[in-house]
Amino acid sequence: MKSIKLILVLLMTVAFPICLLAQQEDPQTTAARAQIAATTKALTTPLQPAVYRHSGPAVLNNLKVTPGATGTMTVKQLCDPNFHTGTVRNVPESMKQKVCAEYGIARVDCTGKKYEIDHLISLELGGTNDEKNLWPQPYFPKPGAKEKDVVENALHRAVCAKDNPMPLADAQHSISTDWYKVYLDITPAARGHVGPGPDPIGPKGPSGPPK
Repeated sequence: MKSIKLILVLLMTVAFPICLLAQQEDPQTTAARAQIAATTKALTTPLQPAVYRHSGPAVLNNLKVTPGATGTMTVKQLCDPNFHTGTVRNVPESMKQKVCAEYGIARVDCTGKKYEIDHLISLELGGTNDEKNLWPQPYFPKPGAKEKDVVENALHRAVCAKDNPMPLADAQHSISTDWYKVYLDITPAARGHVGPGPDPIGPKGPSGPPK
């Protein structure tokens, strides 16, 4: 019994100075503790999934999460007949899963059947494989991922047109902010165009050879 009392006395003797020291903690240490607590809370708080935008019936990218990203390729390089997007395309599965998670897409749905991990600014328009240029674009409802492919091809032809070419920066801005608006400007006959020949954008839009 005396041993227990002695232990309690020793514990109180040690604890009291520690408590007193904590009460007398300097402002810098207190601020540091508060910062650590705030950082810990931020890291442990679940992130809200990115919210898609809409343009008419079309689903658009979240501009904050997916603003688009471009590299250093020039118009000359992009319009070179020998250029192929396969030489620069590099999106590992881990990145695809990360992009899906940012938009709240479950892993089971991130298989390529319901969503395409799309380059917002397409590689043929100088876009990159950066995370900020990737988003899970649904195939349905239409217009969806397949219809955006039409826009990418049309803008590439417009940029590479021999006469009155579209500035590359304009094409990149258009497709990253509202690709569906561009889709509506493409003549209906040209929306199914995949081979060589004109691919006009709008009534007086430029046309030119494909890449």
